[in-house]
Amino acid sequence: TGNPLITSCFRIIPPRVLKDDDANLVRSIISRTDALLRLSDEAWPVVQHKSMSAADKMKKLSVMIQETPHCGETWAKMLTCCMDLAYPNLKLLESQCDVGTGAAPPLKCLMGQKCSGNRTKDLMQLQQQVNSSKSKHAQNFWKTLGEAEDDIKNKFKQFPLICAQAKTQKQGMSAVTLQVQLCEYRQYRHSLARLQYGLADDENMRGEPDAGSRSGPDNYIEVDEKRKVVTFVFPEDASKKPFDVPLKPLGGRVNIGKRVAYMCFKKLQDEAPRAEVEKLRDDLVKTYVDAEDVPDDSEAWKICRVSSMKDPCAVVGFQRTMKDGSTVPFQTTIVAAGGYLEAERVARLCWAKFEKGASKDDVKKYRDSLYKKRGSIEISPAGRPVQKRAKK
Repeated sequence: TGNPLITSCFRIIPPRVLKDDDANLVRSIISRTDALLRLSDEAWPVVQHKSMSAADKMKKLSVMIQETPHCGETWAKMLTCCMDLAYPNLKLLESQCDVGTGAAPPLKCLMGQKCSGNRTKDLMQLQQQVNSSKSKHAQNFWKTLGEAEDDIKNKFKQFPLICAQAKTQKQGMSAVTLQVQLCEYRQYRHSLARLQYGLADDENMRGEPDAGSRSGPDNYIEVDEKRKVVTFVFPEDASKKPFDVPLKPLGGRVNIGKRVAYMCFKKLQDEAPRAEVEKLRDDLVKTYVDAEDVPDDSEAWKICRVSSMKDPCAVVGFQRTMKDGSTVPFQTTIVAAGGYLEAERVARLCWAKFEKGASKDDVKKYRDSLYKKRGSIEISPAGRPVQKRAKK
């Protein structure tokens, strides 16, 4: 129809970079637009690739989007949906689709004990169950859907892209359509909770914040207590050789080991050579300093994560809701903190200060004092921390 798709992705309060609100918003829009334009230049050759399968295109595009600064799973879902609408013949979302935060709770609920924790895998399994059902309800569904799509094609025959989406093969629901139905099911459950039971919502349908591209690595990273390492096997590695992060140099801190493993996993997703990623791991471990941190069960470990492993000037950002209801953006930077791990640690400690009721100004002063306690660590062009001696 030519109308824009509007989602909560476009309503994100930007991180505070400039003091003036309007200038800060304009800068954020320009920065995000620039990132998306760069993404489009990289994505177009993938979309147009003649020999690459739809599944491989989808996988590569998803990784590219999620690796773009300030873009996560919901952005990946939204942008790949736009591509699928514009180029339906590619069938990008025929069998797989990034699962957004709105569809994740109902997916988990419907899968029950069969839920593996891997959203994409669970979506594909549910898709197979839906399309293979021969029940009376399923037959009525496909009959009604066919009649509805005929009406759509008659009404919108002047819009070929709309008509192209109204050609669902019987018992061939695509992954993206199923995900839309999951979101509708979630709203239905919320409606029942409100209208029949007087509740605010259905707690089983509550989602978690979309924190970038976190689901992939977290599904593979494990702790090997016997060998005292955090380890994972990268799924695209044909050799299936484990990638280990030793815990001893990290003072046995499992959460720190998981963060190092996470960063390395993301670099491998970005198609960095294994040797380069191993160097990154060694640098991160070498520059780690055992210092004050939040408890291991703090929510800050999930929230305060570096925005990108591509950008040596990346940030660790989050937002806090204050007592008066206002939302406050906050961030630490890799350059100011002196490295990836240190930027995350400082962000976690600042998160904890907000938890205790501190004002933004007080937390900023606290953050700056933490910066000054550490020596300067340069960031190489490859995005690796280069340790320097602390000033006495």
